[in-house]
Amino acid sequence: MRLRDRRQRVVDVRDVTELRAVLARARRDPAVAGYRYWRLQELAGEVRAACPRCRARYRPGQVRGRVCRCGLVHVLLDCRACDTDLVDPPFGPGCGPVPFDAEGVNARYRRSG
Repeated sequence: MRLRDRRQRVVDVRDVTELRAVLARARRDPAVAGYRYWRLQELAGEVRAACPRCRARYRPGQVRGRVCRCGLVHVLLDCRACDTDLVDPPFGPGCGPVPFDAEGVNARYRRSG
């Protein structure tokens, strides 16, 4: 039986506690053939068209997002006209680069045995 022949349900959860509860229910339900989950990243800051300081328009590559350890995606704005770097929302305690997990990245390619 193909996946499209089966009934599917999409559930959106707010936090990890709610995700754990949904997964526990799915594991107990014999009608659930499988499940998967993923985290959607959304920009937390405002994407601007022009620098708020000198009003110069941003060019491609000057506005980008950075996934942060705090769970947000910060907007990084780099104005070359006035040499101003802005971060929206500003970095705070608990912010920093997401650590690289070599074990997790390669887990699906590892052979058992």
